[in-house]
Amino acid sequence: MHSSRVIKLAAAAAVVAAAWGTSWNVAAAQETYNLKFASYIGKGAAQSKAQEWWAQEVEKRTDGRVKVKFFYQGALLPPADILKGIADGRADLGYYAPVYNPAELPLSSVAGVPFITDNAEAQMRAFQELYERNEAFHDEWERQGVHVLFVNPLSENIVGMREPVHGLEDFKGKSIRGLGYINQALEILGANAVAIAAPEIYEALQRGTIDGYSGFAFEVVTALKLHEVAPYTLATGTGNYVYAVTPITKSLWDGMPEDIKQVMTEVSSEYPDKMIGILRETEDEVCAAIKAAGGTVSVLPDDEVESVRSQIGEKINDLWIADATARGADAASFFADYRETLAKYEKTATYVSGVKRCAEAK
Repeated sequence: MHSSRVIKLAAAAAVVAAAWGTSWNVAAAQETYNLKFASYIGKGAAQSKAQEWWAQEVEKRTDGRVKVKFFYQGALLPPADILKGIADGRADLGYYAPVYNPAELPLSSVAGVPFITDNAEAQMRAFQELYERNEAFHDEWERQGVHVLFVNPLSENIVGMREPVHGLEDFKGKSIRGLGYINQALEILGANAVAIAAPEIYEALQRGTIDGYSGFAFEVVTALKLHEVAPYTLATGTGNYVYAVTPITKSLWDGMPEDIKQVMTEVSSEYPDKMIGILRETEDEVCAAIKAAGGTVSVLPDDEVESVRSQIGEKINDLWIADATARGADAASFFADYRETLAKYEKTATYVSGVKRCAEAK
């Protein structure tokens, strides 16, 4: 039995069921769940706010039979252990970015390919659809022992620096934290890519062991207080670099009563609209906080973005296809499906990059 599950039986209900001669499973109907949620980001992040809304709605609509306790900033599990930790029951569900385990989730790592999209809403909806209808993508997650409840969007890649950034020349020779295929992009630009987990960035910047960070979303900056140690924030123009999901232990999900699963699925279907609203609000708050602290928010000029694009070309696209194929995935087919699905949602998405809105605001 799952360690964090608390079972309560209603004796009176059992008597009623017996009296009516029903085969209704009273134990299942009265079962309650106290779930542990593992996250590596902070409580103030947009994704955290939206996930807490989700948990509150599930608790309300199940009449308190499902309750969620959140553990932030790696307090329960470090980022790279969250997937396995949910699968084996150390956590019940969580906030997890597949970039931390690319070998296990080769198709999911497509999010890290630069210059594909800068629209967080479109990417979120595209991955949600692919999980529901693309068998290979769906099975990639199920094989890990988890069931994906919903997809969390992250906005386009930014760079935060300890010193002012005026252009591409300011990246050369600098040690910058990267993530996934962002590391290759940083190396192409002449920077030294450093691989460290999100909760470690603040201390590394504070000590000066890195000059800046990338592989990060604008809306999460103040949740980890990164603007305090790297006040100069820049949109690189490379677009989105990662996405995250909220998975639940598959065996736990499979064993839940149908009415609870229906509620959780219902609230999950409402999550995208709620998340985008919270994302916009949080981005505006982050913008104001960075500027109030004396920091700056800017966008790499178009000509320099094109310079980055021309230097990268199709190199990382080809690298991703080769990597995912080597891990047994039908990468070329999925890449085409992903881009087609993404383009569909880009036509209807209302979201506009928060870092760009911030840079344009007076």
